[in-house]
Amino acid sequence: MHLKWLRDRLGDDLLDAAVITTGKPAYRRRDSIAVIPAALIGP
Repeated sequence: MHLKWLRDRLGDDLLDAAVITTGKPAYRRRDSIAVIPAALIGP
């Protein structure tokens, strides 16, 4: 996954990583990448 590669390249400079999805639940994966439903973003 590209976010894992980015985290490896940036190290501590990467504060957080997230994937925006059409799913319903928001959660954090075992590799610390957040999964956020698009419906939760915005007004």
